[in-house]
Amino acid sequence: MAIDPITLTLVQNRLDHVCHQMSRVMVRTARSPLFSQAKDFSCFVTDAAGSVMAQADGVPMHTGGGGFAVRAILATFGNDIAEGDVFLLNDPHAAGGNHLPDWLIARPVFVDGLLVAFCNNRGHQSDIGGGVAGGFNANATEIYQEGIRLPPLRLVCRDAVREDLWQLLLLNSRTPNLLDGDLRAMLGSTKVGVQQVQSLAAELTAATAIEAFAGILDVGERRMRAEIAALPDGTYVGDDKTDSDCFVAGDHVIRVALTVAGERMRVDFTGTDPQMRGFKNSSLANTYSAVYVALATFLSPDLPGNEGTFRAVEIVAPAGSLVNPRPPAPVAMSTLCIASEIIHAMWKALAQADPKRSCAGYGKINYPITSGRDADGTPFVLYHWSAGIGAARSMAATGSTPMEG
Repeated sequence: MAIDPITLTLVQNRLDHVCHQMSRVMVRTARSPLFSQAKDFSCFVTDAAGSVMAQADGVPMHTGGGGFAVRAILATFGNDIAEGDVFLLNDPHAAGGNHLPDWLIARPVFVDGLLVAFCNNRGHQSDIGGGVAGGFNANATEIYQEGIRLPPLRLVCRDAVREDLWQLLLLNSRTPNLLDGDLRAMLGSTKVGVQQVQSLAAELTAATAIEAFAGILDVGERRMRAEIAALPDGTYVGDDKTDSDCFVAGDHVIRVALTVAGERMRVDFTGTDPQMRGFKNSSLANTYSAVYVALATFLSPDLPGNEGTFRAVEIVAPAGSLVNPRPPAPVAMSTLCIASEIIHAMWKALAQADPKRSCAGYGKINYPITSGRDADGTPFVLYHWSAGIGAARSMAATGSTPMEG
């Protein structure tokens, strides 16, 4: 290792702190209670290639597949990325998104003219058009009915907001006042993140920062390889299901075969049912996020929260299935259902590999949305969060006392 472990630890901690600072800015400046109170957003930092290096305590379904979105930006714009640019996207089929309501703001970090990282904020917008207020259209049979689709776009060009694009976005929302304020909060939070990452890189020099960023990803990989190696080799299976396609009752099953071989793991969803008519399909980035959540919550809690941690995990998600639907499949509900079913199927398989860490499934979430108009006729959308019951597990497996558990 070219950089000593203490320096790598300090760099990881600094990047984690940057993400938390971005989150604090977001909470204090966002206009929608969906952000300022419910905190349905997540801040994370990737390296220049789009690998997630650090994340705040937000929504893991946002950040786990965050690298897909940044890599979509890089694939679209290539070398045409400059200091002062800001990018926006949301599309699950064409831009590495999870579902349309979650918009990603990505701001590149330059040091001495060299691209070293991206500071990102992914947040669930109050309304993005589509067939129903709030974006969860249970009658949708294609993604066009779920809201505006955004490929990777340059929202800010060299510090100048593209006002024509900004107005297009506001025009496609039932709550443009909330969207306007929340987008500005997302821009502000990523700007603060860029300043802090630049400060870190200036202390190290750009070249050393890039080397350190690569180093912390390598540490994550080594830690996960050791964790996998502690599991017995073999293939373990799990499944879970949802009982309708939103139109007709009937089971739709997630099936996974988890193979442990030495220091590597293969997560294979071959045999999972075909994509459904309704909006409970999981986009590919969402499926990766759900797999990462399942592993991170089952294995050691000390594993680094970066994308290097999952390099040793191969994921097979057959095209045209519930876990990798072909466009124009609707996917709006995917971050809740079918994500929970993917996680439960993974936990069932992992429990066979290490029964001491097994846990019960979580209760299903109730997620109603109400909308209407204020006294002056202004539309509103209100989300009602009602979390499911937590999973039971052995205190001996977690090392917790009953009071801590």
